Amino acid sequence: MESYFVFIKFHWTGGHVMKKLIAILLILSSLAMLFAACGKEDEKNKALSEMTLEDILAAIYDKGGYGKMLTSLIEAPVPEEDDFTNYLVTTEITDSNCAYFLGKADIEFERAIASEASLNPTTYSLCLVKAKEGQDVEALADTIKKNADPMKWVCTGVSPDHVYVEHIGDIVILIMSGTDGEALLEAFRSLARDAEQA
Repeated sequence: MESYFVFIKFHWTGGHVMKKLIAILLILSSLAMLFAACGKEDEKNKALSEMTLEDILAAIYDKGGYGKMLTSLIEAPVPEEDDFTNYLVTTEITDSNCAYFLGKADIEFERAIASEASLNPTTYSLCLVKAKEGQDVEALADTIKKNADPMKWVCTGVSPDHVYVEHIGDIVILIMSGTDGEALLEAFRSLARDAEQA
């Protein structure tokens, strides 16, 4: 009889220990998956941050699938002399032109470029902004979103609904386009996914 009670006690306490052990293993595996996901996010952001702004811009345009007007601008060759054809021009954003491209003159960043049509008014703009090291990228993106002027072209513009601002890692993208904003934004996001899968 005594041995029976010893067995019951051992079985009960052993089962309790097993439940605790399973719970601990489940917690540890969950933490491992969480850290792995965070690591992948960091790698994704790092891969995009290591690209030049020009490389990011070219990769976005290479994704294709855009409307007729933007596709023709992307495919148009840059003429050796100004012959009044419409094509995309990449411009360095500086203190002197920051207000035009980003809507505010004193925005701080490490480097930024804009891609717009050579002939105005063509209501299209794509800007890429790299934050300074340690800069609050969320605040930078918010500042750009609040100040971007969708009516900056002479007598015309796009709807405020067609202004897109997002960031991945330390890169902020500003898109103003009445037809291709969502497709361009998805192309930007896909660069991070491509880097994650590489």
